[in-house]
Amino acid sequence: RADGTILGPLHGVPILVKDSYNVAGLATTGGVRGFENFVSDDDAFVVEKLRDAGAIILGKTNMDSFASGVAGFSNLFGGVRNPYNLAKETGGSSSGTGSGIGANFAIAGMGGETGGSIVIPSAANSLVGIKPSRGLVSVEGTIPLTPFRDVIGPMTRSVTDSAIMLDVLAQYNPTDIWNPYKPSGPERPLSYTSPEVLSDKALEGKVLAIPKVYVGQDQVLGRGFRLDPEISELFERAKQTLTEQGATVIEVDTAPYYSKWVNFDQEWNYGWPTAEFPNWMRENGAYYLEEFIKALNNPTIDSLLDVRAGITGEYPDSALVSTLRALEEGTPRSFADEALQIALKALDAWRTTDFEPFVESLGIDAFVFPTLRVVIPDESGPSGPPVFARNADAESNVLGLPVVTVPMGYTSGDVPASLSFMGDYYGEAEILGYAYDFEQATLYRKPPSTVPELETAKAFLSTGTTSQSDQVLEIFGVQSNLITAVDA
Repeated sequence: RADGTILGPLHGVPILVKDSYNVAGLATTGGVRGFENFVSDDDAFVVEKLRDAGAIILGKTNMDSFASGVAGFSNLFGGVRNPYNLAKETGGSSSGTGSGIGANFAIAGMGGETGGSIVIPSAANSLVGIKPSRGLVSVEGTIPLTPFRDVIGPMTRSVTDSAIMLDVLAQYNPTDIWNPYKPSGPERPLSYTSPEVLSDKALEGKVLAIPKVYVGQDQVLGRGFRLDPEISELFERAKQTLTEQGATVIEVDTAPYYSKWVNFDQEWNYGWPTAEFPNWMRENGAYYLEEFIKALNNPTIDSLLDVRAGITGEYPDSALVSTLRALEEGTPRSFADEALQIALKALDAWRTTDFEPFVESLGIDAFVFPTLRVVIPDESGPSGPPVFARNADAESNVLGLPVVTVPMGYTSGDVPASLSFMGDYYGEAEILGYAYDFEQATLYRKPPSTVPELETAKAFLSTGTTSQSDQVLEIFGVQSNLITAVDA
């Protein structure tokens, strides 16, 4: 770079990746005791693209075991701390990435989400997080949990940084599992960083809808989720800013898609055409987890069954055990399974026949709401937080819709709070613009007081003793043994 050679838009940029991503030569543990020997010879598709863009993979980060939680605790590496308030949860399951980027350990990070695992830790650590549309960013080379909901995306300290990352990440992968089943949708823009996307006028003339069910009482459902008073106060301030930036903010009763979600959630079938959905979910996850393990080419581990002894004792009630049960019963199903084909079409129809007509009928450009309905709860260890109420994570993941979360201020105790924009399928460009406009009008994000600025942190990590470096890294969930030379 000093000689004028630029390898790409991320040349020399240090990146942290969640420990569900394959990084060549490193273990991909998923925070699971028993996965310590899951070492890949190859990078995940997006890790390869990050390297091609010039990024330095600085290290892998801790996560909730098998991405099954939001407390930021793994049975393998322990807990993760929130740099803004060490007494608070850091959110999960992309906990280490959230904490590490929040604490300025790297410029950007990668998370993964099945039900809130990007947006929750982004909100808890005052970050911008993108939960992309299903199929936009290839998940190849990452540990699957619930394949029809699994997505991966960037977590950064600014909207611009997230847009730069998404330009690198949103590339076609000819072997991605979603290619044959990807629903029709708009094409991505040439660049998410163009002035047309990242504009401080993006909100002018737009209609933003607040689902009443997320902020109080919904007249259709006769129920709602009350906001914590501190979150409500910050949200009212955010609404005022959105209006000042030229948006029209409205409240809407429950959309048809949400009514279905509530009913299907109660019936455990999520819009799929049979009450057998719980079995299909674990059977589908079992199939792709086996494919992931086989691709590692480990001479002694060819199946989850090979490590089951440790799993059943450590995680007696987890999704991992349900996946193991499907393997023991011999019932894994790929997306090519006829019944799952019907189910995927049902999910697509749910979006196109319920969600999209509702949005169009009211002229809605995007939905806006607090990312979390409560103040970040106190740190609670392996038992998990008593409540971590979040908005829209289930709907956005089931329908495959994009969400961008952006800081909207701080509650008492210097605890971050966040605002989310949820858009149309493949509508990342639009909601990135809205988030950028809001961010530039407010500039709420500030660095945490518990850690130094990035330059100081870099100097400390490169000159401090091993014990000093390990101590700081361990607090925030970064695997110190995987950190590369800072000056590389």
